Amino acid sequence: ILAAEGVEASTIDELKQMLQAKGAQAKVVSKHLGHLKAANGEKVKVDKTFITTDSALFDAVFVPGGKDSVDKLLEIGDARKFINQT
Repeated sequence: ILAAEGVEASTIDELKQMLQAKGAQAKVVSKHLGHLKAANGEKVKVDKTFITTDSALFDAVFVPGGKDSVDKLLEIGDARKFINQT
């Protein structure tokens, strides 16, 4: 799950729950470790950064909604590269 500040936290929560119910894992990848501030003010834990992981290690990549998050990801060269390599 690629995310930046302003992401829709509920989308991430729902996706993680669905995947965990099927025995899969979801990791949040962003520019920095720590937490992101979601559109609703919630904190979203970042598991990996674009520098500390590679898209080849994932079976799928998901970019959740949140205009601010998507706009910020488009500005990050490493995020665009991550998506393009998927």
